[in-house]
Amino acid sequence: MNYEPNIIDWAVGDLVIHDADAKTAEMLMRVVDIGLPDGRLKTEYANRGGNKKCYRNRKEVLHDPARFGIDVGESCTTHSGARCPHCMRVI
Repeated sequence: MNYEPNIIDWAVGDLVIHDADAKTAEMLMRVVDIGLPDGRLKTEYANRGGNKKCYRNRKEVLHDPARFGIDVGESCTTHSGARCPHCMRVI
């Protein structure tokens, strides 16, 4: 692990960045499932089209993009009841 472990409990739709990935917007991952039996979270790269490969990651290696200066959009942190155009979670 390159950084101190993440302690945030992510929700489906949250945008995260993996500990080992380059810290750029192109490497953002979206959480797609949080209920895996082994406690891991299922993620996929947010900016890749077509058939997206899913990855199983421990929450400790999935960091807040803001920690690295990556802006995921103002709407990701507001609560209007709509869906965020960046991460598609309910805001």
